[in-house]
Amino acid sequence: MNFNKLSVLSLIVILATPVFSQEIVQQNNDYVNTVFMTRKKDYSNEKAKGSPYYHENLVMGFPYSKGERQPAIMMQYNAFNDEIEINNGENTYALIKSATVSAEINGERFVMHYYLNDDGLEKQGYFIEVNQPGKLQLLFKPMKEFVKGKEPTSGYESYFPPAFVDKSEYFILKNDGKPAQVIKVKKKSVLELMSDKETEVKNFVSENKLDYKDRADLKKIFEFYNAF
Repeated sequence: MNFNKLSVLSLIVILATPVFSQEIVQQNNDYVNTVFMTRKKDYSNEKAKGSPYYHENLVMGFPYSKGERQPAIMMQYNAFNDEIEINNGENTYALIKSATVSAEINGERFVMHYYLNDDGLEKQGYFIEVNQPGKLQLLFKPMKEFVKGKEPTSGYESYFPPAFVDKSEYFILKNDGKPAQVIKVKKKSVLELMSDKETEVKNFVSENKLDYKDRADLKKIFEFYNAF
């Protein structure tokens, strides 16, 4: 009698064990899913931050052909594609890239110049002329770079959306026929360029309380130097 009871009890335990094991496994899976796993978010529709344009909106500007101003039209500089876009009210076109074609947007003159890029290669692109051509001409090149978004690989990381990042630089153009070269605009670098008139330039900057990093002041400094 005791043998039969023991056998029945053993059979119950043996039969119940797989069910109990399955419950433990399921509980463990639920715990792992809850604590360690999250549903991967879809970032495909996230918009890029920033803008590829130097001017956020179309503004009235003037194209120039061989130095002659043409009728006003809505314009916008695309700093990512290095193009001047014009809009006739219906369609958008890119201004022809030519040394004889330039544009004035928001009072700033965009002119094509040859320059050396970061890889030392000669290219041609649009520049804002800070001062008039002379012994030294300072050029400002608005540039935008597209940076891809970075999705988090864990719950501890943040999502970084794609973005247009400002990479604008200054270039110096000498009257020696060579391409423009990038320059870090600061007191030391400017004075090195104007070493033959360093004392005069220093006095001019001091007397007029000019800032070597301000574009309007830089225009005055370069025009002063070129006047010698």
